[in-house]
Parts: sequence; structure tokens; C-alpha cells
Amino acid sequence: SAEAELYRESDLLILSGKRLLSKELRWLVNGHHYIIVNKLPIKDAQDRIVGILGIHQDVTEFENFKSEDITSSGDELDPNPLLRESEQEIFYTLRNISDTQLTHREVECLSLWLSGYSIKESSYCLDISHKSIEAYRKSIKDKMGVHHKYQLIELMEVKGVFHLFLSLAKIIQAKVKSTINH
Repeated sequence: SAEAELYRESDLLILSGKRLLSKELRWLVNGHHYIIVNKLPIKDAQDRIVGILGIHQDVTEFENFKSEDITSSGDELDPNPLLRESEQEIFYTLRNISDTQLTHREVECLSLWLSGYSIKESSYCLDISHKSIEAYRKSIKDKMGVHHKYQLIELMEVKGVFHLFLSLAKIIQAKVKSTINH
């Protein structure tokens, strides 16, 4: 089938050493769903590709969130109260996912990182230096006891908070767009 061919093509891309991060619209038994697909190569100690890690995350419930949902009220960067409360709940949950509490900035960096943002893109979104982003990423890996991003993704899936990181990345992106538009 055409879908099977797409899977084979994406696997060949991963086996060539590339990474795939995409949002796809899929038809499931209960209707259309937006799925984030994240595939990356798994490498051994000699840097040889020995497998593929693929994670599919249903983000349908978050797809209705658009940058228009952010309204300005006096302070142009301030989201509406409902979103602000939701954002605070997300931060509280995510700051406490490790034995050593993550800082607010580490949560933001991790959210963008797990959502596929490069160091340069994260630097732009958070208005901090590339070096700071690198330092936060190292601190996050140390606190979480992991060595690679794919281990972070797996850990967040196990803890059931991966979708919250995607939501937070959308909130950050919406804030950046709202500052550009003003």
C-alpha cells in the first residue's frame, strides 16, 4: 500500500543517519487525528546505526490551540487568564518530573528541544544565547540521568508528560509570534 511505502521510505531515511519529525493527519477508527511522528537512529558505541526509535504522539486535543487564542490585555506579552493558569499548571507538573527539580528555564528549553527546535531556534524563541541553551540542555540531561535526546523522549513518554512539553512549546511559539506581530 501507499502508506506502507511511506513507512519504508522514512525508515530508509533514518537508517541513512537523518532524523524525522513531522505532524501528520491520520484517519483512525474514531476519526481524524493529528499525530506527531518522531523517528531517529539508535547508534551503538561505535556510532553505527543499529535500530530506529519511533514515537507517535496523538496531539489532536492540542491542535485547536492557535496563536489567536493569545490576547493582549495591557501587557502585550501576557496571555489571557485561562491560558496563564493552564501554563502555570503545565510548568508546575513539568518542573517536578525529576528527583532534582528543573528550573523554569530548563522546562522551557526541554519543551522546545523535545518539540524538535534546534539550539538556534530555541535561542531565538527564549531570547537567550546559544551557549545558554547548550548549558541548559546539559543540565537537563544530568538531572534526568540520560545521555541522549531519544532517552529523554522515552522517559517523558513513560512519565506520561510528553504531550505537556508539546503544549508548552506551542504556547512559547504563540508568544513569540505575538511579539513579532506587535
